[in-house]
Amino acid sequence: MKALDQTGVACGRTRASSSSTGHGSPDQGRSSGRSAQFAIAPPYTNFGRAVASLVPRAIVLDGETVHLEPTISAFSTAERALIRTFNPITACVGHRLQASRVDLSQSWLLIREHPLLEKLNLIDNLLRLGLPPGQLLFVPKPDLAAHRHFVMATLRGLGVTVIDQVADERGNLSPPLKTILDRCASRLIVFDDGGDLIAQACGWGHDIVCIESTAKGVRKLRAEHPEIRFVDVSNTPIKQRASGAIAFSCVCALRRLLPHDRIVGERIVVGGFGAIGAPLARQLRAAGAYPVVAELSPDKAREARSQGFVTSMTISLAVQQHRPRLYMGCVGQPSITESDLVHFADDAVLGSVSSQDLRQVRQSLQRYLRAPAASRGGTEYVLPDPPHRVTILADGNAINLHDGEGVAEAEFDEVIALHLATIAICGTHELAAVAGVASDIVADVHAASTEVRI
Repeated sequence: MKALDQTGVACGRTRASSSSTGHGSPDQGRSSGRSAQFAIAPPYTNFGRAVASLVPRAIVLDGETVHLEPTISAFSTAERALIRTFNPITACVGHRLQASRVDLSQSWLLIREHPLLEKLNLIDNLLRLGLPPGQLLFVPKPDLAAHRHFVMATLRGLGVTVIDQVADERGNLSPPLKTILDRCASRLIVFDDGGDLIAQACGWGHDIVCIESTAKGVRKLRAEHPEIRFVDVSNTPIKQRASGAIAFSCVCALRRLLPHDRIVGERIVVGGFGAIGAPLARQLRAAGAYPVVAELSPDKAREARSQGFVTSMTISLAVQQHRPRLYMGCVGQPSITESDLVHFADDAVLGSVSSQDLRQVRQSLQRYLRAPAASRGGTEYVLPDPPHRVTILADGNAINLHDGEGVAEAEFDEVIALHLATIAICGTHELAAVAGVASDIVADVHAASTEVRI
């Protein structure tokens, strides 16, 4: 099979499927001519698109949309070497931690994150700090990221345990996770994206240090589990600086997932004017759209109006007043209901920057006729009363991770470096000391950033 890279050069992309479990050498089953092709263009670059062009991403079976997970092998050694160059700041911080003789050999790490290339670099640096692969458990968040299966196959090939399910419907730990945690005899570091995993970790009875990386996870833990002590890495200047890049990646994804839809001149309701919602609204306006901001906070709504946006107190009110065709959720929790859909224009499109905004409405629409949208990256639902169509992009997950990598690794590099340094400190310091050295972590990352950019 041949595929064209961005320069138009034809390169072989076929991967051997025999090593899909990820065990054994990452290079097992590869042809001897791959290194020469790699010099022309990275083999992974367009492989996801090549697969997508030959194999359907989803099929409808008995009325249910079933997403196909192709049999994929791990990244090769050469590919991994190239991927490491995407996060130079993270690598610099990793070298500093190694020079400081940070040793994670006695720690266990349970991490819930999106299986992206940058997360592969994070884990690669943790392994270099002595964290045994058998003591690292990775829980992938739901998405359709471009290299999801390659990343998970590579992690398995390195000896990392990849667990798709943490708990059953009753909240009981899944047997694989329980078996592994029963073997954990030392400090367990829980790194979470969303707060759910930390909440479940409370009753495990281990020496646990918790780290939460998202603002929505911090809100959830403080509201529902105020007794839990955790390290908050979401409210840092580094993470806040990355918000604009996240918003930009979502605007780019919206255009990519709606290649034949009009965006210029369209009214788009933006749910929330927070760290991501505010730059998203500004960037949509710069692209020619007319965002309407739905914001409950009087201060944030006032800030939105001062920037020239039309605002509504609630999403329901915004939809009723403006009858938009497009909605972008930036709240970080269920933000729209089925009853709101009747007020949208027909052929409405719903998207989100998180996996939470559309979770409730997507679940309620499962009883209606649905099928993969013919010309959009999502699922189309046909509602009977009154008859109208609604498309939910990316199956309700973050749209920038649908057949993509989200934010460019270079623009998220400082955040990954911060995560690396925080995990390293949690593995070598008492919890009471972690918050006290947080400013040192940020300063070290900034210093590394300056070194790399010079």
